Amino acid sequence: MKLEKMAGAPREDVPWMTYWLIIVTRNRFGAGMIGFKGAPDAQGVVEIGYGIAKGYQNKGYMTEAVKGIIRWAFNDSRCQRIVAPDTLRSNIASNRVLQKAGMWVYEKSADSLSWCLDRYLES
Repeated sequence: MKLEKMAGAPREDVPWMTYWLIIVTRNRFGAGMIGFKGAPDAQGVVEIGYGIAKGYQNKGYMTEAVKGIIRWAFNDSRCQRIVAPDTLRSNIASNRVLQKAGMWVYEKSADSLSWCLDRYLES
């Protein structure tokens, strides 16, 4: 389904639909994946998604990857805001990664936090 969407997408949108492999160079291991859930919408908003293998959690790899892909995303003038909606409060590691990447909470519910970073606030 994803490949079908990518095949019909404009060439400049394909990287936004790709999952990027997070490689730990020390041992050349693919420890996780990161990407966006499509190209920026009409308001310039994209949703980030990621995951990492258990043995590589709490080592800073995901924070580095999130910061890197944020820099990449904001190089495209269409991207104005990056969001991570409905991140479970119980997922402390993910919430900490988003916080360390400079994102801020724009919405709260009893069981989740929704994070974002605006282009003009990116550091």
